[in-house]
Amino acid sequence: MTRIIALVFGIYFMIGAVEAQTLEDKFGIDSAQTIMNASIYSEFVKQKSYKDALPAWRYVFVNAPKFQITTYSRGVAIMAHMLKDTKNPAYLDTMMMVYDQQIKYYGTHPRFGEGFILGRQGSDLARFGKDDPTIKKRAYGFLAKSFELGGKRSEERRVGKEC
Repeated sequence: MTRIIALVFGIYFMIGAVEAQTLEDKFGIDSAQTIMNASIYSEFVKQKSYKDALPAWRYVFVNAPKFQITTYSRGVAIMAHMLKDTKNPAYLDTMMMVYDQQIKYYGTHPRFGEGFILGRQGSDLARFGKDDPTIKKRAYGFLAKSFELGGKRSEERRVGKEC
């Protein structure tokens, strides 16, 4: 009887001590896959092979959103190049989703927080949104909110066709 009680307590403590990996963990569900895919997309981005970087980047973005803040900056670069190369507006939507998720996970970052991210989001939306007045209005909303949050510390960034 005492062996059974000891076994039950042992299992109980082991279960409590071991935590399963989740999306909320830095490395996501599978740390080996996350590290491997991050390495793959990083190398492809360095080589400016954005189409090849996309699948590995997408794995990290979806499965390990807290892995690195560079997941987001590189993701925006990938989407920008894919948008330029294909002219597919879905990449602009994905870019906006990248910014939204960056705010969710890194919005309180001391240097690159919500105000900074919104400024980047607004300027990219204005730059890639062509001449659609609805998109320009939405971009202005991001930029205004960015300035409201950042004040004098707001990043100076050019917005226009020459960018």
